[in-house]
Formats: sequence, C-alpha cells, structure tokens
Amino acid sequence: DEAALTGESFPVAKQTQAVEERAGVPERTCMTYFGTMATKGRAEGVVVATGMTTEVGVIAELLQSKDEPTPLQQRFNELSRYLVTVCIAVCACVVALGLSHGEPLYSMFLAGVSLAVAAIPEGLPAIVTIVLALGVQRIAKVKALVRRLPAVETLGSATVICSDKTGTLTCNQMTVTEVWAGGEGYRVTGYGLTPQGEFWLGAKRVEAQMVPDLCLALRSGAACTATRVLRGKQMAVLGDPTEAALIVAAEKAKLDATVSLVKEFPFDSQRMLMSVVVKDQSGKHQVFTKGAPDALFALCTEYREKGRSTKLTPAILATLRGLTFAGLVGMHDPPRPEVRATLKKCRMAGIRVIMVTGDHALTALAIAREIELVGKEARAVTGTELKAMSDDELADVVSRVNVFARVSPECKLRLVRTLRRLGDVVAMTGDGINDAPALKEADIGVSMGQCGTEVAREASALVLQDDNFATIVKAIEEGRGIYDNIRKFIRYLLSCNVGELLAVFVAMAVGLPLPLRPMQILWVNLVTDGLPAMALGVDSADKNVMLRQPRSPQEGVFSRGLARRILTRGGS
Repeated sequence: DEAALTGESFPVAKQTQAVEERAGVPERTCMTYFGTMATKGRAEGVVVATGMTTEVGVIAELLQSKDEPTPLQQRFNELSRYLVTVCIAVCACVVALGLSHGEPLYSMFLAGVSLAVAAIPEGLPAIVTIVLALGVQRIAKVKALVRRLPAVETLGSATVICSDKTGTLTCNQMTVTEVWAGGEGYRVTGYGLTPQGEFWLGAKRVEAQMVPDLCLALRSGAACTATRVLRGKQMAVLGDPTEAALIVAAEKAKLDATVSLVKEFPFDSQRMLMSVVVKDQSGKHQVFTKGAPDALFALCTEYREKGRSTKLTPAILATLRGLTFAGLVGMHDPPRPEVRATLKKCRMAGIRVIMVTGDHALTALAIAREIELVGKEARAVTGTELKAMSDDELADVVSRVNVFARVSPECKLRLVRTLRRLGDVVAMTGDGINDAPALKEADIGVSMGQCGTEVAREASALVLQDDNFATIVKAIEEGRGIYDNIRKFIRYLLSCNVGELLAVFVAMAVGLPLPLRPMQILWVNLVTDGLPAMALGVDSADKNVMLRQPRSPQEGVFSRGLARRILTRGGS
C-alpha cells in the first residue's frame, strides 16, 4: 500500500524485473519504500537507501524551506514604510518650521510627538487581527478550517488552484455506471454508496429486478465480502471499493445482495480474478467469478443472451473451464455533482484550475473532459515528461496545460515554484505525505480533513472538512470579501489620521496652539476610530465579488485610487 507516497488508493503488485530508470515512484514496481505497508505476500529485498535518502527522507528535506510572508504581510510592510517615511518628513518639517519662528525646543518636541501619533494608526494591528479572526469563523461555516491567520486574506488573492483529482474533484467512491447483460447495454444513474438510482435501456427506464439476465449479472458481481458502514453521517466501505460499488448496484435494482458465503478466493494479481462459492436458499452451491475481461473470457464456454445460454466462439476461448459469462460492468469514480458549476464560477472569477494527480494520464484526461476542465484536444503531461523539461520549457508548458498526471512530490513542488515565478498566487490541494512539500511551498496549502494525513495537515494553511473542491472556492470568495473589508477600514482609519495630521500641521504653520495633545490623539485613534473601523471589517461580501478578476499579486496597498480617496476625505 503506497497511498502515503503516491496517493494511489489500491495496493500495488511488486515484481523483480527492472523498470526504466526515469520511471516515477508509482511505476517502480521492483522497489518497495520506507513508510509503506505490505498488504499481502512475502519477499526479500536489497536495501538501497536509508534515512534522508529514502523517498520519505527526500520529502522531509523538501519541507525544510522557510515560510515566506503572505501577500497581506507584504502589503502591511509596504504600508509601514510609507507611514514611517511620511511621519519623519512631516515631523521634521514642522519642527524646523517652528524653530525658525522662534518657538521653544520643548514645544516643538511636543508638536513633533503629536504629529507622529497622528500619522500612525495605532488601532490598525489590533483591528486587522480581530477581522482576520472573525474571517476564520466565517470560513469555518463553509467547512474549511484556517490553520494560519494571514491565510484568510491570501485566499482572496488566489489566481491558480492546483487540485488533486480523487476525492476532491471526484467523489472518491467507485460507482457502477453501465452494465452489459443478456445482449443489452444498460445505463445506471446515481453515484456514491447510496443505493438510489435507476436502470435505463436507451431512453426507457427498466425495472431491473424484472430482467433475469440483468439480475444474474448484478447478483454475480455483488457476491463478495465488502460491506458498508455508517460513520457519522457518511457511508464508508470495509473492504474493496470496487466490490462495494457492485453491492450498491444490486441494491439499486432492489435485489438482496446478501449471500451465504461458503468459500472465497481473493483477487490475485497473477490470476486477475476473484471467486466465491455461495449457497442459495435451496441449498445449491454456485461459483461466481469476476475480474479482468481477458482473464475471465478465457474461462468461459457460454454467455447469457435473452434469457438463455449461448456457446462462445472458439476464437475467444483459451481454456475450457465451464463458466457462463453473465455480464460486463463499467464503473468509475464519478465527479462531484457541483464540480462543473464550481469550475464555471472559477472561470468567471478569473481563477485557473489545474489538475495535478498521481493517476494514469488517460484517467486524468477522461475526468478532466467530463467535468469540462479541458476540451477534447487537450493533452496531459506526465511526471516523467515534466522531469525531462528545463525550467523555461516547464514555464511554457504550465501556461498552456491544465492536466498533470503521474506526478512525484518533486514534480508537484516544481510546478508550484514555476507558477509562483510566473507571478501567480497558488492554492495547492493534497492529502498524502507526498503532497506536503508542495503544500508548504504554495501560497495557500489546502489539505483534506477526512482522508488526509497528519503530515499534509501540518504543512497546510487550510483544512477542508468535507474534502470538496467547491469548499475551496467558497473560502476564496470569503477571502476576497475579507480583503475588501480590510481596504475599507484602512481607508477610514488613514482618512481620520490625515485629518488629525493636517489640523496639527496647519495650526503649527500659522502659529496657533496645538489643537490636540498626544493623549487626545491616542484616544481618538484607539477608541473613537477603532469601533467604526471594526464594524467595516465585518461587512458582508459584495454579491459580485466572484465576477471580477483576481487582484494582481504586485498590487500595492494604495492601488485603485485608495491614496487619492484617503487624502481627499481626510482633507475635507
């Protein structure tokens, strides 16, 4: 079981034959890794790496990078430099002006202190912290937990979401979608582990329990040992997820999927089959076998068509074992129902979505096309191809390709770094140990709360309680509203400070006494201005907040006319 390293949910069969040197971790079938677990079988091997040279060690080394300031922290550093520069310049000007008029040095020192106090919004750090904390509560209501306070605002500036496929864009629940039985092809609706769905033959809905050949195929598939349990309000699988999907399909047909199991022959990577011996209500024993089509056809002599058994042609037969082919089941992990609408919302908001998965390239492309992330002519770039690219080549590919498959931890990390170098603010999702370096490197690391590892959660800034891609977009919407509110109270506080600054400056320039003492200015800044500014900070988000493009990562704190509005309103 290599899920912690590769994200693959199924155990991988190992063998001794060499593989291509450039093969990624999922393709290295002749290697086993520290941190993974053997689920079946025995083997002896040669140790080729220990400590920090193992795959887990490489990931640990990638996690050693230092945390960089968030966009909000960068903007407040910029604001601090502006305020300090203005404060020193104005204070020096006023003190020099007063001394030139013959004012006492003490009076000028007091005037300089008053101006310094008037120029600095003392309540700003406290209000920002309170507003961000309240933002954490608002984001928690959409089932996302913020682990780092500045990430609340960073969410609103995201320009790219690098999303995993399984469990985030899809349901992470295998679902039967088609059944071929008795010479007919049936379409099955519904998804997940809830037995709610219908069977359709073309444009006609059929009662599955009234079609003998379909019932036989469904009963054959459902004869297995997997079970479903209720964990909280969610259904979960005990056993193979493929078998659970077959049980659900039988229940959709209103068939009793329970059997009296006599003996089981588990799935074997050599046979590519699993078999069970069951006893029906009359005491008769039956054998049901399922597995890979090529392996199964070799064991069949007949198949069911329109209620009777028909001989298979010799061209199909490799050995004759006497089985009757009952049916063919097509299944996949379906996309979450809300994903298409959420992706459309991302496009309207100017947010690009990139699928980054450990699955096969064809699987990734099929799901990406189904959810309308890419068109029919799109291609997927594999981790092996990515490793062979130079930084400039990768930068060109990243700007055009939205599906990356079979990627390693190093590939994910390199993707994030390339996107950030191109000027994007990147949100990266992940759940395994292998995702941790990229989660930490991203501007917003997003981990899974239900199926994620503790290492991934520690490296992330945001944890999804429902592992749902739509929750990320809801959190981004909240983040945009929070940043708008921060700009509102910055405008309010600095406008008030500009008014205080001008009042003191003009009074000193014309030789009048100081209109405000330092303690009076502190009182106004902390108490009188603080509460209204806090009210602006909890204002609800604009309804059209997701209909505009993301703000530029290079955008300054006084951009979009904020400095002009502060000066004009403060002066009035």
